[in-house]
Amino acid sequence: MPPADPPATDQDPTALFHTGRVTTAFAAEGCPLLVALDREPDVFLIPIGLDERYTRNGTQLRFRYRPSRASNGGCLKGQPAVLEDITASLQPEKANSPLPDR
Repeated sequence: MPPADPPATDQDPTALFHTGRVTTAFAAEGCPLLVALDREPDVFLIPIGLDERYTRNGTQLRFRYRPSRASNGGCLKGQPAVLEDITASLQPEKANSPLPDR
């Protein structure tokens, strides 16, 4: 088990709140669950230890994150990250839709 990553600090840019949507669209590429960041269209996070209540495809999240040294599990699409201070809202009209073309 890798050592625990330190919590984000106020000086760390990842300490800011981000928004993103949970997606399972890349499961066939070895990425069963990713969070697509809303403001950074090419950035996907592999959430480490994400509570099951936030794993539904299409769930919109607001969170802070910090990069993790955890394994990517073979997923080359995203970067491992620990999400903190999470709030969620499901957007039913988008819940089963694939990610838009970016």
